[in-house]
Amino acid sequence: MPLPFHAALNATFIGSLPLSDVQRAVDLVLTHAPRLPVWPQLPAYPEESFVAQFAAGLPGYGGNPARVILETDDPGFDAALLAFYESYMESAEKWPESLDPRFTLAPHVARGFYALCERLPGLGEKPLAVKGQIAGPFSLGTSIKDAGGGFIFHNPQLRDALVKLLSLNARWQARTLAESAGARAMVFIDEPGLAGFGSSEFISVSREDVFGSLAEIVENIHAEGALAGIHVCANTDWGMVMDTGVDVVNFDAFTYFDRFLLYPEKIRSFFADGRILAWGIVPTLDPDDIDNATVAGLVSRWMAQATDLEGIGVNRERIIDQVLITPACGTGALSPARAERILSLTAGVSSTLQARYGS
Repeated sequence: MPLPFHAALNATFIGSLPLSDVQRAVDLVLTHAPRLPVWPQLPAYPEESFVAQFAAGLPGYGGNPARVILETDDPGFDAALLAFYESYMESAEKWPESLDPRFTLAPHVARGFYALCERLPGLGEKPLAVKGQIAGPFSLGTSIKDAGGGFIFHNPQLRDALVKLLSLNARWQARTLAESAGARAMVFIDEPGLAGFGSSEFISVSREDVFGSLAEIVENIHAEGALAGIHVCANTDWGMVMDTGVDVVNFDAFTYFDRFLLYPEKIRSFFADGRILAWGIVPTLDPDDIDNATVAGLVSRWMAQATDLEGIGVNRERIIDQVLITPACGTGALSPARAERILSLTAGVSSTLQARYGS
């Protein structure tokens, strides 16, 4: 971790919201997570979908958000790939003065990013940190196909190009958010696809390929003095995730807490290093769970889970200092009413626990 960070049970969110009104989305974020706001991703706009939003800079992408493939059979593809790497080398070597816009987010594909950056300098109180996010290399690389129909993560050269695109995008976000807020940046790598890692569908994908892809992005985030996080909204190999060097691990504690707890040694080391657990205690998957959840009930659930964490050797003081409160996942696929309810519940759990522990 670049510097110590005291999470202190503050609230933050995963990013996606089911809204088209950008200012309304920013208002909700700043109302419910003022200490750690996040730029809202708005998949109501097709170009802001999980895949299309971060594919735009890849060579061979035709720009159709409804059909994100790389035209690797195009006669000009090899030249486009060479130009991509030349641009990457110049951008990395002369950072940030010669940064190619392909490694940033254009305003029309990330409305919430620019809207939040405009609002940050005028906040009455500087936030503890400000959060950005990128689509993870495994999730993106197993969603985008080449012209032959294969996932680009299976192609070493295309995977490398994807990782380099995401690395500089994450670094640019970290720098831009920190400058706008006058506060530290935190950039999450969103990896929902890691729930499938190790399954028969991805049996040919090695742990080393996934690990190396994540670690390269983490290194670039750290180069800006920012915190690197990872979000997986289902079960995965949490030992591998914690080994990548991320500072923050965000998981669905509402559904998968018992699975996460199967890594006691890794968890103890993670906390001993001063790293942060972003505790996804607020449900986002089942509509009944969302509608029936209460702040009091979720606080009780969190307290029981915290006791279980103490049972594997993490003391309560560390938990209080090194935990963020989040929803289990993003809310972009939900109704606006349920999304707002989730944000409100998250803020309520955070403030209740802070009041209890004097954070």
